[in-house]
Amino acid sequence: MPWLTTKKCCNLHGHTYKVEMDIEAEGRGGIEMEDIVVDFGRVKEVLRRFDHRYLNDEFKKVKNYESRPTTAENFATLLWQEVQEILPAGTFVVGVRVWRDSRATSRTS
Repeated sequence: MPWLTTKKCCNLHGHTYKVEMDIEAEGRGGIEMEDIVVDFGRVKEVLRRFDHRYLNDEFKKVKNYESRPTTAENFATLLWQEVQEILPAGTFVVGVRVWRDSRATSRTS
């Protein structure tokens, strides 16, 4: 990874990511308690694909991510894309935040 400025990140290492995702539905400004914008079970299915996995290998399985580095920024964008694909019409991912640790975060919106 020639774009890295430190060698520390070039070595195989891991992170315990935390993900926050904002999802909105069109025309649902006054959502009632019984209304559901998204089935979180389906969102969790997407997230589980990356849980306890070597992200370099998982990125290679996703079109347009095969050669991208596994940064928090790219991970946030990939999660956005993957979850958006499973959402019903009129429902949209509007923001994804990925924490690499308690101090480092990346936000895509």
